[in-house]
Amino acid sequence: MSTNSSPILLDALILGADVALLGSFIAVYHQILNAASGAYMIVYTTTCYKPSYEAKKDNFGHAFFQKMGVPVTTAVTKFGFIYIFTTVLAFLWYLARRSHSSFYVSYFCCFYEVLCAVALFPQLWMFQQDKVVSAPLANFVVLTAASRACTLIFWFSYPLIFKHAYPDNRGVQMASETLNLLILSDFLYYYFRSRLRGEPQVILPMYEV
Repeated sequence: MSTNSSPILLDALILGADVALLGSFIAVYHQILNAASGAYMIVYTTTCYKPSYEAKKDNFGHAFFQKMGVPVTTAVTKFGFIYIFTTVLAFLWYLARRSHSSFYVSYFCCFYEVLCAVALFPQLWMFQQDKVVSAPLANFVVLTAASRACTLIFWFSYPLIFKHAYPDNRGVQMASETLNLLILSDFLYYYFRSRLRGEPQVILPMYEV
């Protein structure tokens, strides 16, 4: 996989802007830059790495529609299972999640949290097709787990840094990030096992898919 300095440069510019802009508008400015950088990365990824997309292996959820007798021929049936699953699970999470916000705001937060938890399911499913994961893809999953571990540490240490401060969503966020790490724990085990063995790729067990 080739590398490019553009994302690094963009992140450096965003960091510099955050440091330079001190005032009441920094939060809004940061959100605008965050959205712009996210849009840029989507365009960059889809244009530069689209030829490497393995469409035949990206069949997560196809069996669900096939068992229902629905042909997997449209974009909804090809890619919609993860979003349908997230929509239902987010509603169940909304029923259990405490919030003082309106239904729309609360459900949006629930949808976001559930989608973050299941976003890597299709990728992990694709890994099971070959039982061998290349180093760049494996590193991506590990770095994703590391980012979620950092988020968990942030919420855990929040009362230690800001004395006697306990945000209402702290427990929910900690539970969400812990669940995210548990979802990735199986892959992390085989990742570190392969690294300790000196294997260039991650070898997964031969489960039936």
